[in-house]
Amino acid sequence: MGQKLVNEKFRKAKDNFLRKGVLFKKSYGADIFIVIRRGQKIYICDSEDGVSWLTDLKMLDQNYPIPIRVTPKLFETCPRSKKLKLVQRRDRVADDVIATEG
Repeated sequence: MGQKLVNEKFRKAKDNFLRKGVLFKKSYGADIFIVIRRGQKIYICDSEDGVSWLTDLKMLDQNYPIPIRVTPKLFETCPRSKKLKLVQRRDRVADDVIATEG
C-alpha cells in the first residue's frame, strides 16, 4: 500500500474517531479529551470550545475517584462478546485490574 493511501486512510479514520468523540459528548453529556499523535503531528479533540476542562494531565493524579486507565491490553485479554468491567485499584502506581462479566 502506498504512503499516500496510508495517509488518506489515517486521515479518514482519525476524523471518524474524533467525530465519534463529539457525538459521545452530545449523546451522553460526558466531557471528552482525545489526543492522537502520529509522527510529529498531534491532534486534540476537546468537548469544550472555550477553556478546556483538562488543563493539565497532572491534575488527573489528584482526582477522586481515581481515573480508570484503559490500555490496549484490556481489549486483547477480554473476548469481544463479554462486557468489559473495569476495576479500580487503590494503589495508583499499579496498573488497573481488568475482569470480565458473564
